[in-house]
Amino acid sequence: MFEYYCLLGLKGRQCSGYCSKGYYCPAGSTSAKQVACPAGRYGDVAGLKDGKCSGLCAAGYYCPLGSASSMEQACGDASVYCPEGSATPITVSEGTI
Repeated sequence: MFEYYCLLGLKGRQCSGYCSKGYYCPAGSTSAKQVACPAGRYGDVAGLKDGKCSGLCAAGYYCPLGSASSMEQACGDASVYCPEGSATPITVSEGTI
């Protein structure tokens, strides 16, 4: 079941609409605010209801706060790497191949 975000204490289908992609609304929420998917995760559909969102960001990419795609941002050049669930690129240590 999808969740809505609400204004003025409304509930269910009287609410403003589904939570947007990249956001979630806690189950039973009557908050006017949507909550951004945590960094390292993404929400590729509207109406998500928990902070797990749609899943972890794909390896080789990173997902800042509120990402709507598993491949939100390409990791970058050879000086950084991004394992699955990366919130930001990680700098490669000196001497690492």
